[in-house]
Amino acid sequence: MLQPKISIVVPIYGVEAYLKECVDSILAQTFQDIEVILVDDGSKDNCPQICDEYASKDNRIVVIHQPNGGYSRAVNHGLEVAKAPYIGIVEPDDYIEPKMYELLYNEMIKTNADFVKAGYAEFFPDGIVKVHDCRNYCHIPVGAFHWSECPDFVRFHPSIWTCLYRKELLFNNNIKMTEVSGAAWTDNLFQLQTFLLARSMSYISDSVYHYRRRSHRSADELKNYNTPLDRIEEMNAWLNSQEIQDKNLWGCYYKKILGYFRLVAQVAPFKELSQAKERIQPLVQQMDRNIVLNSHVIALAEKKFYKALLKHPLRTLFRAKYPWCQRRFFFNLKTRKGIFCLQLLGVQISYGKFPELEAWVRLNLKKEK
Repeated sequence: MLQPKISIVVPIYGVEAYLKECVDSILAQTFQDIEVILVDDGSKDNCPQICDEYASKDNRIVVIHQPNGGYSRAVNHGLEVAKAPYIGIVEPDDYIEPKMYELLYNEMIKTNADFVKAGYAEFFPDGIVKVHDCRNYCHIPVGAFHWSECPDFVRFHPSIWTCLYRKELLFNNNIKMTEVSGAAWTDNLFQLQTFLLARSMSYISDSVYHYRRRSHRSADELKNYNTPLDRIEEMNAWLNSQEIQDKNLWGCYYKKILGYFRLVAQVAPFKELSQAKERIQPLVQQMDRNIVLNSHVIALAEKKFYKALLKHPLRTLFRAKYPWCQRRFFFNLKTRKGIFCLQLLGVQISYGKFPELEAWVRLNLKKEK
């Protein structure tokens, strides 16, 4: 096989039920000049046999069988053997649109960017699909741009699987996954490094990647509350080593980690909230107060959460874990132009959207466009 133009890395473990759909969607790409690297991470189901079966039928497929080392090791192993000048990553329980890599490659050639990112769609067991286009949340330049022109990407989901990376960007900057056991959010630092070390990037709004979700609540999918805190510590250390002074970027980053603090509170067992507080407190204290309170991307409710964490960290985490302990959970009335929200005994009736209010039951009379 001659050198392909794109290498696609698929880290695989325990996804027998979804693997064929994933690989079939990759092989069905309109852009055919690809290398598909299936990395079997010591899977105990039939994934190894499925990989070998595909390799016997298509010479574009390379199979690696390795002892179980976790998602990060599987991705890194795939990156190490990739032959193409451009690299993509697809998760084995997801699937992609036929034109995904054609669109990403054409944008890469047109803009000469170091990486190109696309939109994506989350799909849930109940059939609900949520489309994510970053242009719905912030202004993104058309064509190639530097991160300083749109730092907002730092606050979004890493979604590294929607990207096509120039191999030189990764290898020249020694960008790879932090190798830890399991699937432990290591794409956070990977996203940060590719974004900030790229000479330029480009974005297309097409939702060409289908991201499988097991639950509508992120807390249901997080197994260990320490995982986000480990990743925050790694990101903090790397950002400080780069001596980045851009306040807009730090504001976007702080918005993300404030969300992670709230998630940690929801996941941590009640008996371990004090341990979670011990880890969160120094991280909150390291945040630049002026940037947090003056950032235009951090909402008022998030700023209040930050100040509460500084003043009463354990109480604040308890309230984040059990929102029904707050008075406004049982009764709250809000009105402003075009928006109305009444909450009584945990039942919320709204005309418009109030994402900062927790509720057991929601009845939204008018969905936001």
